[in-house]
Amino acid sequence: MEKQLFFFDMDGTLISGVTRKILPSSIQAIESLQKQGHLCFLCTGRSYQMAMEYSDVIHPDGVVFCNGAGIIMDGKMVNSHPIQAEDVESLRRLCSRMCGGLQLLNESFSFQNMLNGFLIRLVYPKKALSLSMQQKQCRKSMVWMNRYHGQDILKADVFFFTKKQADSFFVQMPSGLQAIRTRGKHLHQAEIMVNSISKASGVKKVVEILEVDPANTWCFGDSINDVEMMHVCGHSIAMGNGGSVVKEVADYVTDDNSHDGIAKALEYFGWRL
Repeated sequence: MEKQLFFFDMDGTLISGVTRKILPSSIQAIESLQKQGHLCFLCTGRSYQMAMEYSDVIHPDGVVFCNGAGIIMDGKMVNSHPIQAEDVESLRRLCSRMCGGLQLLNESFSFQNMLNGFLIRLVYPKKALSLSMQQKQCRKSMVWMNRYHGQDILKADVFFFTKKQADSFFVQMPSGLQAIRTRGKHLHQAEIMVNSISKASGVKKVVEILEVDPANTWCFGDSINDVEMMHVCGHSIAMGNGGSVVKEVADYVTDDNSHDGIAKALEYFGWRL
């Protein structure tokens, strides 16, 4: 069999929504695929360091992070699309003026403004109380915005309380940037990258570097930022807990991320795990 590439979203897909851990069945599945000579990648909106929070249980062959704005393989950055410095400053000014939460991500850190830390505690009180803010920041490579001194930024996440705030922000956002908007339980939020950058562009770049037939690619996802990736992969699987927009474009819908959805999908397609 020709070498296959597998791309796994993390939050909502690889990580259980109940335990916030990677299921043993998923760990076993990834290890089995790798032993068979195939390559497994994380494909996430997280920073690289946030993605590697789970490196004690899985060992990916590479990471497509910040929604495709960065790719690390064999410990080396092989592709990067930073937001222009003036656009980063524009985002900071807009969020400050409009009382929006903001985090700026690169491969190493997530720079948080104070409102973003406040929103984490307000919207997710149980999660916030389970770890001190200092512990949470350390674990996820989060630092306060005063640590930002012009480093390259690959992605920005913004959070607003009202749709009116969010709509006004996106009208004023720099034209060289695009936003993937989502509506959380309590917040209006978005992931912001350079135009034309997405998980799909990241997958395409990995395929180009490794010279693999695009038909030999597999992806797993649950959210709107996974849709473009599903269009370019040869085989696309939506998690049972995913949104309807993802399920509509996927080739197959599996069980949810807390009930062995990844392993069940691979077994459905005939993979020996």
